Amino acid sequence: MSFRTTIKILLSLVVLTTTHSFALDISQLQQAEYSSGKLLGKLKYKRLNEASGIARSSRDNQVFWIINDGGDKPFIYAIDKTGKHLGRYFITGTDNRDWEDITSFSKDGKHFLIIADTGDNNSEHKDSFLWVIKEPELSKYNHKKLNTIKLEQRIRFRYQDGPRDCESIAVDIKNDRILLLSKRTVPAVMYQLPLSPNPKKRLLIATPIAELTEIPQPDFLFILKNIFLGRYASQPTAMDISPDGKELAVLTYSYGYIYQLENGQWEQALTKKPKVFEFPKLSQAEALSFDSDNDILITSEQRPAPIYLLQKQSTSKVIK
Repeated sequence: MSFRTTIKILLSLVVLTTTHSFALDISQLQQAEYSSGKLLGKLKYKRLNEASGIARSSRDNQVFWIINDGGDKPFIYAIDKTGKHLGRYFITGTDNRDWEDITSFSKDGKHFLIIADTGDNNSEHKDSFLWVIKEPELSKYNHKKLNTIKLEQRIRFRYQDGPRDCESIAVDIKNDRILLLSKRTVPAVMYQLPLSPNPKKRLLIATPIAELTEIPQPDFLFILKNIFLGRYASQPTAMDISPDGKELAVLTYSYGYIYQLENGQWEQALTKKPKVFEFPKLSQAEALSFDSDNDILITSEQRPAPIYLLQKQSTSKVIK
């Protein structure tokens, strides 16, 4: 490969990862009822240098929990909507092989967080793990020492159809289950695990419930134009279920998608055309969460990591 060709390829990578230069065909999708994005701030804590997941607190509407990708120690970080650092906790009894998402839920008056140790770029890990902890009470946080929290439950599981890379999890509390969305498979596949498994079961099996066939995929020309990352443009990097339980948001590197609950089950809804939303330029969009008002927060894995708020609107229109 010539030097000039190498430079062209590198430049195309820079353009793709620093601008919103995607041109996927979304003409057949309705626009979701969300604004294009308001900048709230940036992640200010320097140790948050590869944010791969964010989740709203179920204790405090002003607090969000965020994690780093693999390579960090097993810390969870608390921030507010502007990215201000509020504290961090070390989770004992676990490690960070490849943390990719975090989600929250409440059950029987108790508040929990689940960390997804589910990253597997090469689909080579036989087992994946979910780490369940009780959500810390920030009012008891001590800024002068290392704050720790114990592991409440380790969920060890395998996918029914073999190893998968997964960067997106959510809790479907109405159906008492955990949802996991595959990355690097086309179409993306949604799997389920029980939220309250039999404690005597040492290994769970994640079973598929739906294929997300209606997310627009890059064609050959698009991939050729964006050599390095073009084929990843539509791959899911995060998801969340709205507090009212009626919408599921899926984030990809190019666009976001909204699925609306049907008849109390997600199986049918996920096979239909979603609505689509756009968001401001992000170098690597990998973290998404609803807030308590059913608005959406998005941030990036690469620094500087801005935080954008996409507000729920009352009307929709077809994208031209």
